[in-house]
Amino acid sequence: MTLLSPRALLTRLIAFDTTSHRSNLELIAFAANLLADRGWQCVMTSDASGEKQNLFASLGPRVDGGLVLSGHSDVVPAMSSGWESDPFTLREADERFYGRGTCDMKGFIATVLYAGQSLAASALKRPLHIALSYDEEVGCLGVPRLLETLDPHYPTPRHAVIGEPTMLQAMGDHKGILRARACVHGKAAHSSLPELGSSAISAGAGAVASFYRWLPEASSRYSGLSGNIGLIKGGTAGNIIADLCTFSCELRYRGEVNVEELLGELQRVIAPAQLDELLCAAGLTREGNEELLERVLRLAAHPEIGSVPYMTEAGLFQRSGMQAVVCGPGNIAQAHQSNEYISLTQFSAGLAMVEHLIAGQCRERAGER
Repeated sequence: MTLLSPRALLTRLIAFDTTSHRSNLELIAFAANLLADRGWQCVMTSDASGEKQNLFASLGPRVDGGLVLSGHSDVVPAMSSGWESDPFTLREADERFYGRGTCDMKGFIATVLYAGQSLAASALKRPLHIALSYDEEVGCLGVPRLLETLDPHYPTPRHAVIGEPTMLQAMGDHKGILRARACVHGKAAHSSLPELGSSAISAGAGAVASFYRWLPEASSRYSGLSGNIGLIKGGTAGNIIADLCTFSCELRYRGEVNVEELLGELQRVIAPAQLDELLCAAGLTREGNEELLERVLRLAAHPEIGSVPYMTEAGLFQRSGMQAVVCGPGNIAQAHQSNEYISLTQFSAGLAMVEHLIAGQCRERAGER
């Protein structure tokens, strides 16, 4: 059976336009077929529309000590401005691979699929899993569904490495996120007769001001709390009193937080606005992850464990009972940019890390460290 090279795999992955508002079914089918043909047990889970899928592929003995190598299949939009080539056609130049997703995070996925396609189940002493999720970029929407339906024939994996671009530094923690839309309703009227209406924009502006007055005090009680209102909309015309105003609310926090309590406090602060369209993704903590951090640190490119300021799926894996770490090839500064790239050096080093992690599953027996 012909094996695809790392570059060939990356070329195929980049060619799938998996921008978050599009379907990822073709990419998932490609990865599942490649792995299933080589003996992997593949389970797909879908969103409500059926246009998005996760893949959870498993190989090896059904014993404790499983390792998950995880990446998200979706990418952010590739606006035409600034791109020097087709974002969905891999281009090699200046010792770099260019294309949307090369860094975030199809480069990592290509290395995982390359290593996985040539692996024999008989070589594994502990199980190996590959997880590909949908809609990470719009709020980690896919991975909860994936984790709900882990293969019941395998024990819960012990370790999960999420290959976000960290320049191969092991990252042990990041903030959680709480995001919602806030809505304020008013009453429309002609602006020449303001007494007949009630401005939703005026009430919304008051709620926004209240949010920013509350934030410094809340940050002193919730360690590491930060917040932002990055979007506000309202009204239909300059001569009509607005009957609706909406704005985004985002809070990021470190450590264990009672999210329901924090959400209730936020709701009281921004009243009369009402929160809806809630999104919440867990943060990642180092506590309880010492074994995996030690394992990855031996392979990482940096001698110290770091932290990332952005959200990943790692906290969700940790909440499901696994030790989790963020570590992958590429520079996060290239993510979401025009002419996104991963250096050939990082790509090769990422493959080496993945192969060493898999080699650990081949050497170690269940119950051993």
